Amino acid sequence: MWQWTAIGEGTINYAAIWARLKELPTPLPMTVDLPLSLVQRDGAPAEPRADLLSLSEIDSIMDVSRRRILAGLGETELT
Repeated sequence: MWQWTAIGEGTINYAAIWARLKELPTPLPMTVDLPLSLVQRDGAPAEPRADLLSLSEIDSIMDVSRRRILAGLGETELT
């Protein structure tokens, strides 16, 4: 089963992504899309989670993700 998590917790090699983004001559606009209310089982279409997260859990996951993005890009604040 696949479940979306905070950036940096999972199987994606973010170190390679950060390194590539740092090589770009100008910063790119970015968005973060974490469909935290979905799960995906064995390649099937994503479906709603049975146990929806609370707003405080979502806020916490987004804060962790933001901090990891900043650290990965070597920034102190997103613009």
